[in-house]
Amino acid sequence: MSPQSEQHLSAGQKVRHRKRPEWGTGTIVRAERVMQRQVSTQRLTVRFANAGVKTLTGVQDALEILDQSSTSVAGSSTGASDPFDPTEEGFDIWSSLDSDDWLGPIARQKLDELMTSLPMEARDPFASLEQRLSFTLDLYRFERHGRGLMDWAVAQTGLDDPLERFSRQELEAFFDRWAAARDAHLAGLLRDLRWDATVIERVSANAPASGVAMVHRLIARR
Repeated sequence: MSPQSEQHLSAGQKVRHRKRPEWGTGTIVRAERVMQRQVSTQRLTVRFANAGVKTLTGVQDALEILDQSSTSVAGSSTGASDPFDPTEEGFDIWSSLDSDDWLGPIARQKLDELMTSLPMEARDPFASLEQRLSFTLDLYRFERHGRGLMDWAVAQTGLDDPLERFSRQELEAFFDRWAAARDAHLAGLLRDLRWDATVIERVSANAPASGVAMVHRLIARR
């Protein structure tokens, strides 16, 4: 799948929001052409599995078109060249293998990698440090308790109902390890930025409060 910024989206298509994958699978229920800042674009009404109905304007490039036959992790493709890659349909493949299967140990390892890895946007070497910091801080919108855990699980797996595959205890254990990786990654970005107060302040202005609090803790520890 790829961004569809140059293509016309239409009612009935299945989509996922790149910046808010926790919204789950969305179905476009209405698509209309409108003018925004003197530019022709689309206004979409989308019903998301975990966020209800959203009206979105000019966001074609923020939406991933889901193959009609695909129900796997966000960003996956039924045409994936490497089915053993947990970022490309690997979730469905590895989570469906029986533990007694000869591939069982490998499956557990791959599934573990998927559930505890950070999104590529946080690690993209071609993005600036500031962009990576901004995306990483935004990940602090996910919390271990209540709805925050389920939102994280939906975003991490691409499943609209992760509890169909995992128990809550399993999700909590995965989240703890993922959160530790998130904290360590944030600390590394701050070091790479040489603790630049100007950049940190600029990015923190729009970051979740828990992310800003973690930045302050890390600064205090250095």
